[in-house]
Formats: sequence, structure tokens, C-alpha cells
Amino acid sequence: MAGNRDPQRLPSGVRPALRPVLRCAGSRPGDSAGEVARGGCGRVAFARADCRPCPIRAQCTTAAPHLGRVLEIHPEPIHTTRMRMQAEQDTPQWRETYRARAGIEGTVSQAVRGPGLRRSRYRGLAKTHLQNVLTGMAINISRLGTHFDTTPRPAHRPTRIHALCTQHGIATAA
Repeated sequence: MAGNRDPQRLPSGVRPALRPVLRCAGSRPGDSAGEVARGGCGRVAFARADCRPCPIRAQCTTAAPHLGRVLEIHPEPIHTTRMRMQAEQDTPQWRETYRARAGIEGTVSQAVRGPGLRRSRYRGLAKTHLQNVLTGMAINISRLGTHFDTTPRPAHRPTRIHALCTQHGIATAA
């Protein structure tokens, strides 16, 4: 297994001495044949013959039953950065920032789905900018109209079958 110790095939931050001793929770050895995935990640695959009959498989992986477990080992700088970013997501400051982003996401979604803001009807930056400004104004006017509309609206639109039954007196209006 000299291929496992080839430093050219290992992601940076993973020492060759650690590579052959990677084992799953059920103490089965992994096949770390030096495969390097995208981004410099090391990949360790466990045989499905080992994973399938394992009594602790449900605790180990959520992969389909006919597949074995595959682990990606990130280089040390990437791993520490990911752990730091995940820890930051638990802070109130990050949640406050994300709350503002979540509000914007709804507006962007409405602009993309309704007037099709992803594609410009015109060529040229000035005309495209004008289209974006007018689209934003239209969305704001639409939202103002919805806000000041006093007519009561049903919680959801009735299905066609329910509307048909109500029309023929089979069911009562909701």
C-alpha cells in the first residue's frame, strides 16, 4: 500500500502517517487509495460489504443501503474555517444579519418569478438599469395595493373539486 503514502496524492494538511489508520465506527478499515476530491479534499470510502451488515450503520451514515460510507477529509485550513463559520452562525449578531438577508430574499424571489428580472429585455446598461428600477417600483406598488386592500381574502384558494362541490350544493363554502 505504498500508494497511500504518496505525498503528491494527499490533500495538504493530512499527514501520510495518519492515512492508513482511518477506520469507521465499527472498526472496519477504509480504502483511502489516495484519491483527492475537488478542493483538495481527501476521500475515504468504506466497502458496502462492510457497511451493509454493520449493526451501527444507522448511526454512522444516511447513505442508501446498497452504498458504503464515503468520507471527505478537508485540509486543515479549510476545516478550521468551516468550524469557525458554523460556530459564528450560533451568535445573535449573525442571526440579526441573516434576518435582514432573509427579508431581501423574498423580494428578489418575487422580482425573479413575476416580471422575470433575471433576463433583461433591452441591450445596454442604462436601459437594463431602467428596467430594474421600474420593476422595483412595480413590485412596491403591488405590495402597497395588497397592504391597503380591505377586502377579506380566504386563507387559501379552494381546490377545483371543492369549488365545484360548493357550486352544486354538495359541500358548504369554507
